[in-house]
Amino acid sequence: MDFTIGSIIYWAIVGGLIGWIVAAFARDGRFGLVGDIIIGAIGAIIGGMIINSLLTNVGAIGANLAITIGALFALLLLRLIATRSDATGAPQIDIAPGATVAASLSDAASSAADA
Repeated sequence: MDFTIGSIIYWAIVGGLIGWIVAAFARDGRFGLVGDIIIGAIGAIIGGMIINSLLTNVGAIGANLAITIGALFALLLLRLIATRSDATGAPQIDIAPGATVAASLSDAASSAADA
């Protein structure tokens, strides 16, 4: 599959369909139907771009497999990131066991104020 506007539109449509299917089966409703469709479309476009830049002759089956994996990977990755967020919706990044960026920044600010 070539890297053209038509192929990008095709990747977006297939990725959107995958996002729609995931939204139908996901019980968490974290991103909603439209969010899952958009995430799936973006993941499929990225997957299609990667496979087209790495391999020259993948064929239709290989391209469809790549965009499917790209869409599913994007949906899974964002669900994992969203699961690790606190009540305010801010993602929590573990620096050390039990520590977060916000706690580390407040510790740094208080020690700078003491100096």
